Amino acid sequence: MLPVTNTIKLIYKKGHRYVKIADFVAVSQLIKQHQVTGRVPRSIDLTDYFDSTITIFADYIEKGEVKILILTAESSTDHLIQAVLVAGTSNITKETENALHYLAAWSFVEMAKLPDFQRIPYHQFVILLASCELHVSHELVAADAALLWLVGQPHPAVYVPGVFSVIRSAYLTKVDRQLIIERIATLQMPESVARFARICMESRHSLRICLEGSHINRHLCRCGIPDPETRPKETALSLSRPREGIKWSEKTWKGSQQKVVKKQSERRFEQAQILEKQEVKEVSAKWYSIVQAPFGTNLIEGPCRPSFTYMDNDNGQCCLSVKEAIYKLRCKMKMSQKDRVGDDVRSEVMSRERNVADQAPRKAEGVREAEKMAEAQGEGEVILGVTKAVVAREALRKRVILGRIDQRRKEEIDRRRKEDQSRRKNPHKLR
Repeated sequence: MLPVTNTIKLIYKKGHRYVKIADFVAVSQLIKQHQVTGRVPRSIDLTDYFDSTITIFADYIEKGEVKILILTAESSTDHLIQAVLVAGTSNITKETENALHYLAAWSFVEMAKLPDFQRIPYHQFVILLASCELHVSHELVAADAALLWLVGQPHPAVYVPGVFSVIRSAYLTKVDRQLIIERIATLQMPESVARFARICMESRHSLRICLEGSHINRHLCRCGIPDPETRPKETALSLSRPREGIKWSEKTWKGSQQKVVKKQSERRFEQAQILEKQEVKEVSAKWYSIVQAPFGTNLIEGPCRPSFTYMDNDNGQCCLSVKEAIYKLRCKMKMSQKDRVGDDVRSEVMSRERNVADQAPRKAEGVREAEKMAEAQGEGEVILGVTKAVVAREALRKRVILGRIDQRRKEEIDRRRKEDQSRRKNPHKLR
């Protein structure tokens, strides 16, 4: 085992492995910067990678060779994406990198379904997405995979111009572009992402097509003259569909949520201003007809909030805000309604009293006529008793009516006294 002071410990699932710092510095710019500042890490956690990938990476650090990398990548798609991740963090040869890109291009859709797809380095992903060898059924699938990769990045707006600049929008219809913009909104990425994507897809650079003869003879879907009939019937963008497997950026999510809350608050504030203006117009229209002895009741325009002025008997000239004016207006309206109700009650009582007073002489005349008829027929005593009972009943009914009228008057007086007291205590309180 090598001395710990001159080595870095690579930790993986089944164990660990030591590599020399000098060898690591030769292949890693990050470790080189740490060596300059004197902060070289003692160990690196690589448990997220496959054990075979760590072995290949350690051999490359020690020997500078990655011959086994291609053989490992050809075995399965999982090993292929691990090899692409290693190629993004190390200085492999051009031939090895081209071979990896060729394998990744032909297994692009299968790689996009793996959880490590969003961890592919930016430069490797752009090179892969720009390849004519990309094995996809339509350009819409490539754009779908690009959205899947972008949603897993902490700052997607930084990468979207480079990613969408290699999307060949000449093969995308207006409907396809609109689907892409709508999916960006569904993934709740920043608005700048949708704006950059739209600009890139409409630029002349993205509208260029590959007309190389060998590519056209091989019927590569990303080369040749665009054919609208080759557009797929299924356009659900299944790769970037929101699901549990997608790595969401918490910063992007919080930022989008804050923007939504800010927009909602601004919308509510605008609606409140509109309602306040409407109420101001209503108050200014009804102010003259309801408020007693007004002066200067016109709306005051200026930098301050709108207000109303009126003459108070106790305090003189008073200035009210919109809310206070609305409150006073409502109080006046309620008082006027109560006065109308009181007038109706008084008129009804007076009409009943007049009716009772008019009916009393008639009833008395009827009683006298009945007495005369009873005396004439010899049944005066019986009729007299009956008439007395009728008169007593009518008198009792009159007393009951007058008692009810007095009770209503007392209740009306008490209620007005309580309202006056409450208004004096809280003159500006809204109801």
